[in-house]
This record gives sequence, C-alpha cells and structure tokens, in this order.
Amino acid sequence: MNNMPQTYYDVIKVLRPTSMAILAEEVTDLFLKKQEFPIYYMSEYDSRFREYSGYAMEEYMANVAKNIGVTPDFLKKQNSSSITSIFEKEFNDLKHEYACFLNFSLAGKKTFFITNQLCQNLMHTDINVPSSEIHLPFFSCQFLFTDKEVIDAYYAMDTKENPNLEIDYSAPISVFATLYEKSKYKNGREMLLYSWHGKLPHGRIALQMRRLFLGNDWNLEQSLQTEWSNFIENRNLTGYVQNQLGKRQITDSSDFYTDGLLFYRLVLNTILYINSKDADIEVGKNEYKKLNKQLQNEKSFLKKEKINQELSKTSRLDYQVVGSKIRPIIIPKGNVESDSNEKIEEYFKLDRKILHKFMVRGHWRNQRYGTGLTETKLIWIKPYVKGNDLAEIINKPYFVKK
Repeated sequence: MNNMPQTYYDVIKVLRPTSMAILAEEVTDLFLKKQEFPIYYMSEYDSRFREYSGYAMEEYMANVAKNIGVTPDFLKKQNSSSITSIFEKEFNDLKHEYACFLNFSLAGKKTFFITNQLCQNLMHTDINVPSSEIHLPFFSCQFLFTDKEVIDAYYAMDTKENPNLEIDYSAPISVFATLYEKSKYKNGREMLLYSWHGKLPHGRIALQMRRLFLGNDWNLEQSLQTEWSNFIENRNLTGYVQNQLGKRQITDSSDFYTDGLLFYRLVLNTILYINSKDADIEVGKNEYKKLNKQLQNEKSFLKKEKINQELSKTSRLDYQVVGSKIRPIIIPKGNVESDSNEKIEEYFKLDRKILHKFMVRGHWRNQRYGTGLTETKLIWIKPYVKGNDLAEIINKPYFVKK
C-alpha cells in the first residue's frame, strides 16, 4: 500500500494556513464551552465563520494572483463580472467547507483510506438492510477513494450532460460524513455527506453535498432517495452538485435518485463494511514526518527536490487502511483450447444446468452471537463469480463467412 495521498483537508491547510488557524481556534473554544457535537447549524453559537471567510478569501485571491502572474492588489482592482462571480461562488462554498471541516476536526480528524479492491467489491454489493444499521465509528470522519470506477460514479451526474468532461483520475475523492443522532425532522437520524475531487491550486475542484434521512423504520434504499420536500421548504442544505464547469443546483433531487445513486450507495456500503464483523482495518503508515525529517537532513539539492515532490503528494493526517487484504473480483477466462467437438457434445447433453459465468452480487446479513445467540452482528457476504467451465463454449467468438 502506497502512502495515503493528500486529502482535500490537507490541500486547504497548505493553501490557506491563516484561515485554517482560525478554524483550529474555534475548535478549541467549542471544547472549552462544552458545546454539543456535532454542530448542526453554525447559528447555534457565536461562530467565527466571518473571520474565517475573510482570511480565506484573501488567501484565495493571493493564490489566484500567483497562478496567473499578477499581484493581489492588481486583482482586487479588477471589477469584471467574471472575477466577482468567482469570488461569490467561493464565498458560498466556504460555508459548506467550514461546517464540514469544523465537525471533522471536533471528531479528531479520523480518516479511512479505502483500497481499490474493496471498492470494486462494494460497488457490486446490494444494500438490503434497515437504515438503523448505519453507524459511524466517530460522529464525523473522512473517507478517501482513489478507484477509477468510484470516480466515474462520482461524475455520473456530470458526464451525462457533458460526456467530454475531462476527469483527473490521479486525484482522490475526499468524502466527509457527519451523523446526527438527533434529527430535527420526524422520527429518525440524519447524515450529511460532503465530497470534493480535483487538484489545487492549478486544477478545478468538484463539490457535492447530500443530506440523507435515516428513518427508524426505513431501509437504506429509502434513505438514498430522501425526498426533502416532505420535510422542509428550504432545500438549499439538502444536496447540490458543483461540477468543474460551475455550480449546478439540484432542486428536485432526481439526479441523486438515478445517475448519482451508485456513488452514494457505495459510500453507505463503505460505512456498513467498517462496522461489520471481521472488517479488514489496519493503522496506516504516515510517512509525512519521516519524509520531512529526511528533507531537513538532506544536503543534495536534487534529492531535496525529490523529497519535496513526495511530500506534496503525501497526507499529513493519521489514517486507517480499510480492505488491504480484500481480493479483487477476478472473472476467469475460459480455456479456448478445450473447445473441442467432445465438449460441444457434452454441452448439448446437459439439462437445466448453469452454462455461463455471472456475477452474484454481495449483500449483508445479520449473524447471531453471544450468550443464547441473543445479539446480532452485521456480516458482509462478498460478491463472487458463479458458473461452470463450459462458459467458454457459450462465449466463444463466431466468424461470419463472406
């Protein structure tokens, strides 16, 4: 397993150190005030968001000016509508970023690096359990995904309208999940999911936000298709997508129920897996401090440059690796050489038997344990390939004679 790449939180901490220092002070104040966590609305207390956003915009402007080769003062004097709209968009996004980072920091910055092979298995796993099975190991935490199939699922709502959208698969997806045990609506709980993808400072960032209701008598498919019009009138905090080309507000949530469903089903399956019996979770090796120490002791300029490049790709956060021992799904190919007349005759003699390989989707099951088997624990039944060796006969190529 390679070092965990930089998360969105890592990148922002480097790009905007002053505003992130304000956030750290806020976290300390909230602990001293014994504020109830997680924070639902910033209006619940005297927030430092205005101070944070002020410094954040200054630092954002300085980074933009640096990238285009001008001074911040020059940029401030520009009154073009495009500059104004960019800053307005950034300010609105800061509200979501601040609320997300705040709860993430209050919970101890807990991060889970999800392996590609586990993602491939969970993408083919059904959610067949009640919403009550969803529990975060901490009230707020971060999940990091690097698998290509997951990134494609993340952009499914965008590529439907923009099929030529360029996607940077080298950048991970940072998903921040916060669970509210006490919901303000009906009988149940709420989960807020923020996710960012892209590379800063030179690349563009995509942002998605989705709020789910975990009704006490709901299943997870119902939660994935939460219709907030049945709860509240103002749905600005229930879900939207900001793609790389600009913000696209989700008003009727239909995109989340169709093209966006696969990605959020994967996120919930990841949460179920982390809390399941015998989950494969181990402490990750944080190489940042080790690399930084090497940099301080290194005298060669070229070697320093190489270490700096590695540092720029490595997360500073402590983390846990999830699924390192999970095997990827492998569909074995049939033996072409065995396609003989004898095999074909044998094929025609078979009656009501499986004659092709197919994927059996994974699912979840409650297993009883403890004294008198009175307790239950969620276990994961992994997806697998089923079928006999005659699959190559059915799937063999046919050539059309001229």
